[in-house]
Amino acid sequence: MSSFCTVCGTPGVHDFQITGSHTTTHTTAATQIDGGTNFFEWEAFTPTQTTPANTSISYRYRTSTNGTDWTSWVGAIGSVTSRNGNDRYRYLQVEATLSNTDGASTPSIDQYEIDYHTNLAPSTPTAMTAVVGG
Repeated sequence: MSSFCTVCGTPGVHDFQITGSHTTTHTTAATQIDGGTNFFEWEAFTPTQTTPANTSISYRYRTSTNGTDWTSWVGAIGSVTSRNGNDRYRYLQVEATLSNTDGASTPSIDQYEIDYHTNLAPSTPTAMTAVVGG
């Protein structure tokens, strides 16, 4: 697996806040995640988030072979298109929807980690993770 920081030094997912009884959506479009030229498949998605009473956060994912043409959004990281023949869906976008029902409580996302595999044979096997935010 590999790792990288996609928002180092730029605004991250922690910069969004809900006021009132609303839903807000954030998509990593400006900071799409690139698994690299040796990308093989997307694995696990692990958010670090706070969801007080009366709030929720949901996620959707989509992939691309070129960073321009995207698959449809899916609700589970295990459902994203990772590979198709010789085409590697190495680009990933994550959409987070933050909601509240009481007009006062605010959910937050500190960061999320995305695990993925490459097709390189490691000299020493290691597990790596992509961290966004934090």
